Amino acid sequence: ALALLLLAAAPALADDPPREEYAIFSINVQDFSYPQRSAATVRKILEIHEKYEVPVDFYLTGTIAQCYETVAPDLVERIARSPLASVCYHVRPPAPYYVRYDWMGLSEKDRAEQVRVVREYETHGLDLATGKPTAEDGGYAALAKSAGYAPVCASLQSDGALSRAVQSVFVDLGLRMMAVHGTRGINLGDRRDGTYLRPEHFDLKLFHYPERTARDLVEDAFAQARRAEGARAPYFVGIKMHDNDFFAEESAWVTVYQRGRRSPPWDPSRRSPLLAEEDQADMWRHYESTVAWVAGAKDRIGAVNAPRVLEMVGRGRSGNSSSEAPARSVLHVSGTMHIETRRENWPDPEALVAFFRRATATGMRWSIGADIGWLEGEPRAREVIRAT
Repeated sequence: ALALLLLAAAPALADDPPREEYAIFSINVQDFSYPQRSAATVRKILEIHEKYEVPVDFYLTGTIAQCYETVAPDLVERIARSPLASVCYHVRPPAPYYVRYDWMGLSEKDRAEQVRVVREYETHGLDLATGKPTAEDGGYAALAKSAGYAPVCASLQSDGALSRAVQSVFVDLGLRMMAVHGTRGINLGDRRDGTYLRPEHFDLKLFHYPERTARDLVEDAFAQARRAEGARAPYFVGIKMHDNDFFAEESAWVTVYQRGRRSPPWDPSRRSPLLAEEDQADMWRHYESTVAWVAGAKDRIGAVNAPRVLEMVGRGRSGNSSSEAPARSVLHVSGTMHIETRRENWPDPEALVAFFRRATATGMRWSIGADIGWLEGEPRAREVIRAT
């Protein structure tokens, strides 16, 4: 029998030499005012990253994920299938556990009630006017279902009195890493209450500097990263954009919630003005030139996203590991599936692709050995091969 070997996973880091500097591109996706523009923006960003082979994380809110179900039902799956992209998550108002938005008085409740409320929000839809959960599926749990895996990383910005309850719910739902910002550097391998923190020594808000060259911006960012309090190699610069940075003056959540009241009701129909066409074009040139520059500097600067950061931690690339992260040996597991010639044993194509999407999302590596009978006799064999 003739066997076909398929590597159904993103490229591993095994042959990627360690570096002292790493860039993480992050896109906060949240503009419910212009969902069609948001979806088109995400597609174009993904195409840019695939063109230059630079990893990227997309931090979606539960609300924008619900919007995409209507205006771009294939988009979350498209991100999840890309070997260079990762579906991540972002909490935004009007969730009552977003930092300085405790309009429900949740911080005054006991821990059990806090956990119950957060879980209800992260498994249900969100009414943007009342700020309350709906009867529909939504939140982190629904995004995990759409992507085929639990988003690896999330930005959970919440008040100190609620942070542990919020973190516990997300970890229970599958979260493995948190994105946080602060004045102190976050090193590779650092953890909070047992959950890994996304490493970051400087937060480069790329949208603030459209007039500067990519080289100057990134070089300056790494210079500042090395000076961050408590920083140690390898040094990480987060390069951040929002979907609205490419088409609107400000984000929908800023227009509706940050510039409005801090308690319900809210008016989600309020919209930010759009950017002038020339400004939109400038922002796209600025972003693509930055991705291209980082790609061109790959001999010195590594580009990674959230799943690859976790892979680095697992491979022991954290240098001086956090005191909270005990040294441990790593067991490597790979899986192999044989598809035989006997037709009665052939897998259902939809179920097969769905299985590999789930299995490889967390870093599991698989090989498929397919007999010539399946390759020639299964009408969807070519489709399955391309999908995996």
